[in-house]
Amino acid sequence: MPKTCTQYDIDRIVNTDHFDPFQLLGMHEIEIDGTKNVCVRAFLPDAREAFVFEVAKPKNRYQMNKVDDRGFFEVIIKRADIFKYNIEKFFYDGNSTTFMIPILFLPF
Repeated sequence: MPKTCTQYDIDRIVNTDHFDPFQLLGMHEIEIDGTKNVCVRAFLPDAREAFVFEVAKPKNRYQMNKVDDRGFFEVIIKRADIFKYNIEKFFYDGNSTTFMIPILFLPF
């Protein structure tokens, strides 16, 4: 599965050794072939699968790709605007939980 960050950065996140995890995790604007998109990345080591959904429009759900077996997920969303979102993660036992991303509360 292709990913938008380096394996080195993923390893640093997994090993809690990244100098600036906010640079990598959360929602970021990215450009692919001249088109603006957003990418959401999350480290969810206990998740089997995960979905991003818009707070304002919960029916807009985007399945995240597990790009590293240790629980590093990301999804590229074909839209140019940043939006408030939550993540729903599904555990290996079938249970799930929905949560707000703490990165959303950083001062910008």
